Amino acid sequence: LQLSERLTTTGGVQILNPAVAPSTPISPTVARNLLQSLFIGLFVGLGLAFLRDQLDDSLRTKAEVERAVRDVPTFALVPYDTTSGDDHHPKLSTLTAPMSATAESYRGLRTAIQYASLSQPIKVMQVTSASASEAKTTTLSNLAMAFALSGKRVAVMDCDLRKPKLHRFMQVDGTKGFTTVVLGELPLEQAMQTSPLHPNVDVLPAGYLPPNPSELLNHERTSRIIESLAERSSMVFIDCPPVLPVTDALVISRNVDATIFVTMANKTSRRAAKRATEMLRQVGAPLLASVIT
Repeated sequence: LQLSERLTTTGGVQILNPAVAPSTPISPTVARNLLQSLFIGLFVGLGLAFLRDQLDDSLRTKAEVERAVRDVPTFALVPYDTTSGDDHHPKLSTLTAPMSATAESYRGLRTAIQYASLSQPIKVMQVTSASASEAKTTTLSNLAMAFALSGKRVAVMDCDLRKPKLHRFMQVDGTKGFTTVVLGELPLEQAMQTSPLHPNVDVLPAGYLPPNPSELLNHERTSRIIESLAERSSMVFIDCPPVLPVTDALVISRNVDATIFVTMANKTSRRAAKRATEMLRQVGAPLLASVIT
């Protein structure tokens, strides 16, 4: 009867503990969420960085370059010079900033080449790279100027008959040069120009652009021009196009004593450098050293 009475009056409900509003919210828990976000962000960031590193095969250090370009020592690491200008108004660090680290690296490259020439005579040297815009002309111009400043008579020759830029670096007239000599329009003495930057630098620009650069470079007259330059100069530097897009540098390599292979940090890929040096070795190019810009 008592149970029946309680069920009738209260519906079977009994208050054990009264409901009390909590002083702090159950969610969100700021400390726990911050800790979780920290770990999640850390692991996601590390994963993305690792993925990017695996997908990016550009060369960044001297060790990576020497692994990609086997059996070729690195003669110089050239730091970026903010005062070097651009392709239209270039400036040579060896002249504008002779006390800079960039100019010193070019002088170090000059010294390394001079020591290498003790074991094998080096008089004609080509400068090339795997792809375009990797500071080939900048390296050649500053290296030639470093030799000229040491008292050497230097000749520089532009064999990039597709995008010639050497005449801008040496501040000479680019309308006459190599092509006009090969085609017999001018003798070599009239096509050669002394750079106003230094009296020890003779420049043979590319001249006007021909429709068949590779065939022109493979002509017998090209070899005779290079031989003539070698007779009248202490060093001859030849600016060549990149190896992978065109075969011009491979054609010129049979007329030189040494080849300098230029790579640009964070731009030249490992596969491109490896393939380019393989192509140079296939034609017997005398690979002397690499330079990292």
